[in-house]
Amino acid sequence: MLHPSFSQKSGAGSAKQALRWFSYHAPSTLSDALRLLEDGSAMPLAGGQSLMPTLIARAIAPGAIVDLNRIQDFPDVELEPGRLRTGALVRMQQVIDHPDIAQNLPLLHQAVSHIGHRAIRNRGTLVGSLCQLDPWAEVPLVACALEASLLITGPSGPRQARFSEFAAAPNRPLLAPGELVVAADWPLWRPEHGAGFSEVARRPNDPALACAAALILLDENRHIQRVVLAIGGVCPLPIRCHQLEALLVGKSADDLRAITTDMIEADLSGHVIRDDALADAAYRRHLAPIVAARAVEQAVSRAR
Repeated sequence: MLHPSFSQKSGAGSAKQALRWFSYHAPSTLSDALRLLEDGSAMPLAGGQSLMPTLIARAIAPGAIVDLNRIQDFPDVELEPGRLRTGALVRMQQVIDHPDIAQNLPLLHQAVSHIGHRAIRNRGTLVGSLCQLDPWAEVPLVACALEASLLITGPSGPRQARFSEFAAAPNRPLLAPGELVVAADWPLWRPEHGAGFSEVARRPNDPALACAAALILLDENRHIQRVVLAIGGVCPLPIRCHQLEALLVGKSADDLRAITTDMIEADLSGHVIRDDALADAAYRRHLAPIVAARAVEQAVSRAR
């Protein structure tokens, strides 16, 4: 049946349809949800912060919506040695409020704090953002930097995929028909590491034109022992700056040169630079070293 909130009355007794017709299901078990999702036209609903606007715009026309919010089978926030797991229904605001995440995964905590406003964070889920794969999104950027992995289940059984394998294209995760992401695993760094996050947007809560995430581990002489830098918003998917990372390893944290366009150009080379109504490619290319330098500076200042 059509969910009753998805239609409205307009005019003299006539019905004005807000959305295309689809069936609505709210299963209470994961197995029931997977059975419903075997229909190739069905789509899952968790937070709905991306799905609902897309439905309202009629950009998609699913035959069914499978609401996951009554299912108790998903993990919540689970801290284990070496990793932190977040289940499919963990909300953005939970990330901000959860002490284990703030203490053990500060990069994710910082990034999620930049997402929208509280009403959005109260509903939006981490896994939903990873599956949506918007080019400007903060959560996929953190997944790229941390090399997160996703726990997926479906008709062929459970499997695990690294984020780099899962992120096939913007808004197109690598999922087979009927598959569902049930959790994300976030690797943990040593407690003394520093994390930094920076983004530039036209206005607060607007999509990021460019954003960067950095993780840094210093040795006893305050030289960079390990560094990870990822950039989002500039290309269709977040990218790791492997060549720039190699340049930074061994540098003194107290004497870092500014990250210049030339230094980051090698990592941008070969990637499409986004060009849209919010910003052209030249401006995004200009922003890339700026957000990268800010994220690295933050990470260095927080490393112990």
